[in-house]
Amino acid sequence: MLCCRAERTGQGLECSLSSMHSCAIRACGALSEDQPDRLPGFLLRLLSIFVPSAVHDIARAAGCFDHFIPAAARHCAAIASKYERQVYAGLLAEILSEADYSRFTELHAAEWRRLREKP
Repeated sequence: MLCCRAERTGQGLECSLSSMHSCAIRACGALSEDQPDRLPGFLLRLLSIFVPSAVHDIARAAGCFDHFIPAAARHCAAIASKYERQVYAGLLAEILSEADYSRFTELHAAEWRRLREKP
């Protein structure tokens, strides 16, 4: 994720992790209000950059947590290695409530089947 300050990126500088976190919260909140159709893709991008707990916190802080679980399920299902998917799901199990984790596993299973379905 690039710094959201054009003057910094123009100089080849990057934001600190905490600054990126703050920018992500603002961007997530703005997308949630102005362009909710872009929010799932944005969360997927965040999930490829940050650890799941950071994106979880971003989504909670921005008020777009309802979109986090489906995005996390899509991201996890797309991971090629079974072992890496299990590790990723384990990280989510540590931060999600039982109900949210159950929803994640259902969505993950459906997405995994969809991605690997033969035409």
